[in-house]
Amino acid sequence: MEKVKTKLNNFVKKDSIPNILFYGPYMCGKEEIFETFIKNIYKTSEKRNKYVMTINCLSTNGIKIIKEHIKLFSMQIFNKAQDVNFKTIVLQHADNLTYDSQYSLRRTIEQYSKTTRFIFICENKYRLLNPLSSRFAHIYINENPNKNLYNNICKFNYGKYNSLMDRYELLIKTKEENQLLEIYKISVEFHNHNFYCFEIFQKLRHNPNYQNFSLVLGKINRNLCNDLFSIFYLLVVFRNNIEIEIYDYY
Repeated sequence: MEKVKTKLNNFVKKDSIPNILFYGPYMCGKEEIFETFIKNIYKTSEKRNKYVMTINCLSTNGIKIIKEHIKLFSMQIFNKAQDVNFKTIVLQHADNLTYDSQYSLRRTIEQYSKTTRFIFICENKYRLLNPLSSRFAHIYINENPNKNLYNNICKFNYGKYNSLMDRYELLIKTKEENQLLEIYKISVEFHNHNFYCFEIFQKLRHNPNYQNFSLVLGKINRNLCNDLFSIFYLLVVFRNNIEIEIYDYY
C-alpha cells in the first residue's frame, strides 16, 4: 500500500490530480485511503464540506437525481484558492449503476471536467463500461482486510440490526396476510438506519439461500438502482427456511 500512498501524494504535490477509481474487495480499506487522500487535498473540514460532495449510488433514486446533484454542485460559484482549484464529486458503489446510467454519466463527467474531479469507489471495476472507466486512473486497494473487518464490526449497529431481524423472523413465522407489506416496512427501517443490502446479506451467511443469492446480488443492485428495493428483494427471497445468524468474523 505504500506504493499507492506515494502515487496519491505525487498527484497532490504535482497538482495534477486526475479522476480516480478506487476499487478492491469489500472492507479492504478503500474508504480509509480515500479519506486520507481527500484530507491531503482539502486541508480543513470547512473546505472539505464546501468543495467535496459524496453520492451513494445505492441509496440515490436513479441517474436523473445523480446528474442533477452533479449539475447543481458543479455550477456553484467557485473561487480558486492557492491550494484548491477544483471541486470533487465522489460516487460510492459506482459499480451498481446500470449501463444506461453509466453512458449518461460519462457525458456529464466530460461536461464538468474543467472545474470538477470525479472519484469512484467500488468493489468490481469490471462492472463499469470501458468508455467510462477509461477516463479514470485506476487504484487497486486491498490493505489489511482483517483490520478493516474489525473496524467495520465496531461501527455496525448490532442493537438495531437484531431488533429488526427479530421482527422479521417473527413476521415470517406468523405468516400474516399482509406479509409482503410488513417486510417492506422493515426494509424501509433498515434503509433509514443506514444499513446496506450487502451488509445485511453478509450477516445472513448461514441461510440456505446464501450461495444462490450471492451469484446474483451485484446484478440485482444494478438493475434495481436503489438499495431499499435491494433490501426488500433480499428479505423476500430469504423468508423461506430462514436461519437468522450473525456471521462470526473471528
